[in-house]
Amino acid sequence: MGENKKLEEIIRELFHQNTEGEYWDFKELPYFYEGQEKSEINKKKNDLLHDIICMANNLSNHEAYLIMGISDNPVEIIGVEKYLNRWSQENYLDFVHSKKWAGDYIPSLELRTIKNGTGAELDILVIHKSSRVPFYTKEKYQSVKPNQIYVRKGAKNTSINKQAEIQDIEKLWEFRFGIVPYPKERVLNYIKDIDSWIKMKSSYEGMSWYYEKFPEYTLEFFDDPENEDFRPPPLRFDAD
Repeated sequence: MGENKKLEEIIRELFHQNTEGEYWDFKELPYFYEGQEKSEINKKKNDLLHDIICMANNLSNHEAYLIMGISDNPVEIIGVEKYLNRWSQENYLDFVHSKKWAGDYIPSLELRTIKNGTGAELDILVIHKSSRVPFYTKEKYQSVKPNQIYVRKGAKNTSINKQAEIQDIEKLWEFRFGIVPYPKERVLNYIKDIDSWIKMKSSYEGMSWYYEKFPEYTLEFFDDPENEDFRPPPLRFDAD
């Protein structure tokens, strides 16, 4: 399935929730388009930065979506195709990269345009899931305060003039430090990080590795010819 088809299915499912949620937000209009007054553009830039920080810091630690072209009350598809010279992905990336971020960790963004069954266009600003949360800026930008952590909790953003609640901030740091997800879920992510597994033992009896970042996690393959339950699957290993 193509990437746009997958995204279309995701947005369709979120639309049919008939409400906003912890990692998606509906915007009736695109943030920027031809004909806006300068004062409106400045306000939208303030809103955009706040929205990006909140969505990047959603408490589900899920890929997040700012969905332009759907109204939130009532939830209806409006489309953005009539708005000319909307911001491109490059515009959004330039804007985000122009800000000073704590630890130089910047939310990863991608702008995608999809069509629904009636031909209406939706612009989707995808904020990719990250273990670098919490994201926050080091310098004030309009109403966005420096060194202040905003989050997306439920279907609400932290107010721009407030700090997130301490237990929500702690949860984000748990994602950063690898405390959550819990061990059974973590190991599935670690297995995908192939380059961080260090070989400990290799012989005709079997092979074993430890995970460099968290050495308490190990993988072991042993061959017991007398017990079929303990025979490894037919995998191929490099000799060195």
